Amino acid sequence: MARTRFVSLLIGMASFVCVVTGKLRPMPEGGLPRDLFGLGIASKIRTDRNSTARASSDFGRIVKAAPEAVLHPAMPVDIAALIQYSMSSPAPFPVSPHGQGHSVRGQSLAPGGVVVDMLAMGRGQHRRINVSADYVDAGGEQLWIDVLRATLEHGLAPLVWTDYLRITVGGMLSNAGIGGQAFRHGPQITNVLELDVVTGTGEMVTCSHEKSSDLFFAALGGLGQFGVITRARIALEKAPKRVQMNRTLMEGPKSTPFFSEDDINRLAGLAFESSSAAIYIIEAAMYYTDTNDSYVDQKLEKVLE
Repeated sequence: MARTRFVSLLIGMASFVCVVTGKLRPMPEGGLPRDLFGLGIASKIRTDRNSTARASSDFGRIVKAAPEAVLHPAMPVDIAALIQYSMSSPAPFPVSPHGQGHSVRGQSLAPGGVVVDMLAMGRGQHRRINVSADYVDAGGEQLWIDVLRATLEHGLAPLVWTDYLRITVGGMLSNAGIGGQAFRHGPQITNVLELDVVTGTGEMVTCSHEKSSDLFFAALGGLGQFGVITRARIALEKAPKRVQMNRTLMEGPKSTPFFSEDDINRLAGLAFESSSAAIYIIEAAMYYTDTNDSYVDQKLEKVLE
């Protein structure tokens, strides 16, 4: 069975969830156009203070901006209907998809407009994760940790991970997705086979390398400027059944659980010697099977040299 030995940890990067806007014009007095609430999605729009307050800040907590309303979509067509209405309105308003809100300067906010609660599509019994032999189809609102759990049930896993998995598929793919395997397989966006995107005009498009490729490559890593990713088809590989680590997560202080006490003391000594120096941590993983188990430690020492 394939196993892997880890030699330290490098924290992965979070993602942005950005704003889709129309050409802004003055708002009618009282906020959003009143006929918005005559649409079929009206029952999924919340304007109460509790809802708008929760959508007024992102993970960075640097910028605060209140939307006029929050949409809780049941499916991508609800997002398309909202964007289409904004674009056709005499007073278009900003629309911003919001997953876990892992932006830092208000990129997932929609001041004076509508925030789309992407996680709403993943609530209830409608699980938008479907695993096949070579890929997984995952809704843009799904968390990577849930994608991992679903694929591992089939002995499979995506090729590249970030070290923080409680972030949405759509949000991460709007950024890049860099992890310890990226040096071999590229970032997460290079391992995507197909996307469903709601464009800035409200059109629902399925795109890939061969179909609507301009939109496909623009949406991947496009920081939300070209549409809302509502589904991604992600390439899979066979997952190792066992993992061997060189220390447990419980060793060392709780604030730095991936380092032993000796490692922490050594890092502190280096920092004391030169307060202006930067200390870099390199992540390394060695995959091996039972056939070469006997000399993996010697090989690892050579790599670390």
